[in-house]
Amino acid sequence: MGFDLQLVWEFYEKSIKESFTVRNAGVRSEETVLRFHHMPMHLANHTGAHFRIGSQKFDIIGKDRTLVCTPGVLGKSAHIKGGDTVFVSPAMGFDLIHHPLDTVQGYYLWNHPGTVTGSFEPIFKGRKLTPGETLSIRQLWKIGK
Repeated sequence: MGFDLQLVWEFYEKSIKESFTVRNAGVRSEETVLRFHHMPMHLANHTGAHFRIGSQKFDIIGKDRTLVCTPGVLGKSAHIKGGDTVFVSPAMGFDLIHHPLDTVQGYYLWNHPGTVTGSFEPIFKGRKLTPGETLSIRQLWKIGK
C-alpha cells in the first residue's frame, strides 16, 4: 500500500486556492476519502462568532466537540443543504468564505477547550483508486465583507 500526494497553493490578492492530488502508488486498489484539516481563527470562541453553510447558521461554542456532516459520513450527523461556508467573527473584522470546487460529502467540525481555535474539515467525495489512478480535489478560501 502506498500513495503519492501533491498539495498546491495558489495565492491571490483576496483568496487562496488549494489543490490536492493523491495517486495510488501501490499494487492493489484502495478506497480513499479525502478530508482537509483547517483551524481558522474565525472558529475561536469570540463573542458573536458563528458560521453558515448555505442558509443554516451554527454558533461557535468553545467548550464542546461538535460533529456536523451529511448523513452517512462519520457517524452522528445533521443534514446540511450545502453551499459556501461563511465564517463570521466580529473580533476578526472580516468574513472568511470556504468555497469547495469539487463535491463535498460533509463536514467534520470540532472545538475543544484545550485548543486556541476549532477545526473545520470538509470531507470530499472519495472513490476506490486502482494502481496508478489519481484523484484530485480543489477548494477556494476567500475574504468577504
